[in-house]
Amino acid sequence: MTILTVKLTMAAVLLGAAIAAPYTMLTIMGRPQPNPERPGFRRLHRWAGRAFLAVLLVNTVLGIILLAQNGDRIPVRFVLHWHLALALDLLFLAKFAIVKIYRQFLRWAPALGLALAMTATVLVLATAGFALLGANKEPAAPPAGANLLQGDAARGSKIFAAKCAGCHAADRDEVIIGPAMKGLFRNPALPASGRPVTEDNVRLQLARPWKAMPVFPSLPEADKTALLAYLRTL
Repeated sequence: MTILTVKLTMAAVLLGAAIAAPYTMLTIMGRPQPNPERPGFRRLHRWAGRAFLAVLLVNTVLGIILLAQNGDRIPVRFVLHWHLALALDLLFLAKFAIVKIYRQFLRWAPALGLALAMTATVLVLATAGFALLGANKEPAAPPAGANLLQGDAARGSKIFAAKCAGCHAADRDEVIIGPAMKGLFRNPALPASGRPVTEDNVRLQLARPWKAMPVFPSLPEADKTALLAYLRTL
C-alpha cells in the first residue's frame, strides 16, 4: 500500500464520518417524535464519531512526529494541514465536553458538529486532493543539454540544508526519514526508485518523487542544477 493510498483512505474515512455525523444528528433532532428510525440513526452517529476520532488521533500523532523531526523545515502545505487538524482537535474536544460534561450548553452541539464537518471538508480538499493532483501530474522534462558541472555546489549546499536536510543525511549513512545522500553518485541506483543514478533520474525524482518524498514544483531549474552539483560532492 502506497503513501498516497493511505492518505486517500484516511481522507475518505474522515470525510465520510464528517458528513454522516451531522446528517444523523440533524435527522434525529429535526424529525417529529416518536421516530422509529431514531435508534438506528443514533448508532450510526456514534460509529461516525468513533471513526472520525480514530482518523483524527492518527493524523495528530503523525503530525507531532513530523514536527519533532523537521522543526522549521516543514513545507507550507504541511503547516496548513497541521493547523486545520489542530482546529479539528479543538472543535472535537469542545463538542465532547458539552455532550458529556457541560450539558447546559447542549444547544451548541449541532453548531459545533457542522463546524467540524466543514473544517474536515476543507482539510480533505487541501491535503488529500493536493496529493492526488500531485501524483497525477506529469513531471517536467529535463532541460536539454543540462550540465551538472555548471552547477554551483556551494549554493546547492544551502538549498539542500533548507529543503532536504530534514529528511536526508548528507554526511553520514543514516536514514532520517528518507535515505542518506552520502555517496549518492557513487552508487549504481537511486535508493528509493532503484533507477540508475543519473542527472535525469535525480531531476525526475524531484519532479515526480517515488514513494513519500514531497514534490518541488516551484524549484527553479538553476537551483536543481546547483543541488545536483552539491550531491556530486558528497
